[in-house]
Amino acid sequence: MKTLRTVAYAGVAASLVGALWFLYSKTQSADFARENLIVADLRELEALDAEWTVDSLRAKTGINRKYEPGKAPAERVAAAAGRVARAIDGAGVPEAAAKFAAVTAVFAQKNEVTRRFAEQNLVLRESLLFVTDESADLLALLRVNQREASGKKPGAGPQPAENLSELGVRVNELLTETLKYNLLSDAAAVKRIESNLKDLAEMLPQYPPHLAAPVQALTEKFHGVQRIKAVEDGLLNEIGALPTQQRIAEAEKALDANRALLQRDTDFYRTVLIAYSALLLALIGWFAWRLLGSYRLISSQNAQLHDANENLEHRVTERTMELRDALDHLKESEAALIQSEKMSSLGQMIAGVAHEINTPLAYVRNGLQVLDEQIPQTAGLPAETRKLLDLLAGGGEADENQVAEQYGRVHELCAAAEAGHSPDELAGVIRDGIYGIEQISEIVTNLKNFSRLDRSKIAHFSLNEGLESTLVIARNLVKNKRIEKDFCEQPFVTGSPSQINQVFLNLISNAAQATGPDGVIRLSTRVEGNRAVVEVCDNGSGIPADVLPKIFDPFFTTKKIGEGTGLGLSIAYKIITEHGGKIEATSLPGEGTRFTITLPVDVMEEQETAMEAAHAA
Repeated sequence: MKTLRTVAYAGVAASLVGALWFLYSKTQSADFARENLIVADLRELEALDAEWTVDSLRAKTGINRKYEPGKAPAERVAAAAGRVARAIDGAGVPEAAAKFAAVTAVFAQKNEVTRRFAEQNLVLRESLLFVTDESADLLALLRVNQREASGKKPGAGPQPAENLSELGVRVNELLTETLKYNLLSDAAAVKRIESNLKDLAEMLPQYPPHLAAPVQALTEKFHGVQRIKAVEDGLLNEIGALPTQQRIAEAEKALDANRALLQRDTDFYRTVLIAYSALLLALIGWFAWRLLGSYRLISSQNAQLHDANENLEHRVTERTMELRDALDHLKESEAALIQSEKMSSLGQMIAGVAHEINTPLAYVRNGLQVLDEQIPQTAGLPAETRKLLDLLAGGGEADENQVAEQYGRVHELCAAAEAGHSPDELAGVIRDGIYGIEQISEIVTNLKNFSRLDRSKIAHFSLNEGLESTLVIARNLVKNKRIEKDFCEQPFVTGSPSQINQVFLNLISNAAQATGPDGVIRLSTRVEGNRAVVEVCDNGSGIPADVLPKIFDPFFTTKKIGEGTGLGLSIAYKIITEHGGKIEATSLPGEGTRFTITLPVDVMEEQETAMEAAHAA
């Protein structure tokens, strides 16, 4: 019930805080700054549109002499429109986005019309330049002909100088009216241009062909200029009629409507937030008042508990000391128990070890007996031989009888030495004695390693060497078994060699006891990644399935009373676990048992061994 009440309180508190955060987020969700930036961009877009239209008008009047097809305004308008479109999409206002899509469409239309206007404007300017140059050339030709006509004698025929002067006036008026029409687009100017073109057409038959032909070509050019100017005026009117400002205003109205809606929602949630905050403050004040009362009650109770705690601390200290003493005693008992199990295992092999020591002792004893027999027979040979040599070295001074007598004694000693053992036989006897001593030393060393009490000593050692050493200790138990070995290249581990060897001894002893006279015990080592694996297998009677899960339990044994303590496998399990490994057993009744030990590989030792091998190579 207490847990449920705590969970309920936590849920209510989380709900209250969640509601407060929801209301606060609603008051902060409206991004008016972004909408103000969008409106500012729309205003900039209006200014760019107006500048675009003014550029077109300047191009018409010729003020903008460097005018290109609306290039600079179009690029700036496109950039601003893209920025506004992205901002509207980010603001999440569908109505404004739809309205601005119409703005984008109008600008695309204006871009196309402006491009066509620019093309017509360029053609018109080139045509005006052409008719201006042609008119100047024609007027110059008329002045030349007029001077020639003025130089003729009176009565020599009709005088055409006046007619030529009138033709020049008509051409000059036509050029002037055309240039004025280009600047003002006045309807009266169009009528005057058409009247001049008509008068020129009527006057042409009275002029010679070399004058009529240029005038005819020039009038056709003026007609072309008039047509191009009409197209340009139509495109300019179309540019002015495009509703760009209206579309921009509609998009701005949609943004204003959305902003008004957001402002209304924000004001509503702000009001609710203020009321909710006031309610929470009142609730917190009530809880604070309750907590103050609880605090006073707890303070009085704490004062009562303080006195009781003083006595309790003393009792806890005494109890802690008792528990610490018990723990120390338990650790000592555990170490003694483990050592007792080890010594119990060793005690079972004392007879085998004694037998193993007797065999090399026989080598030593036999050798010493042979030497004891041989030494007295040859003990005086060096001294007698030295006396014979001294007599022979004396020359004539030595008595022949003495020499002959000394020679006989040396001869007898040599015969006695030859009748005994030869030097090669004696050397063999000495080597056998040395071998026997080495065997005894090896057995003693292994016994020392297995019986040592410094279990905490850590060293780098080879599992293969540990198994070999264990086989020497257990030689009496496994002498009638077939031992099969499958060792990899020196798997090194870091740990206590004494403890690991104790595990090996326990497993090999169990395997020897579980197999018959012709039993097979297979020992193998291998390295799998960063783990070393040792397997001890036998072909004995196996372990029943209901017993197998209990074999590592302390004091569990299937042996008769007095034959086992039930601690061997339990101690082995603890040793392997403390070394960071694991030990597992699999068994099939009637087929045999397999114990698998996995230990961390000593990578550093392996690297040092590899470096030493490479250096030696």
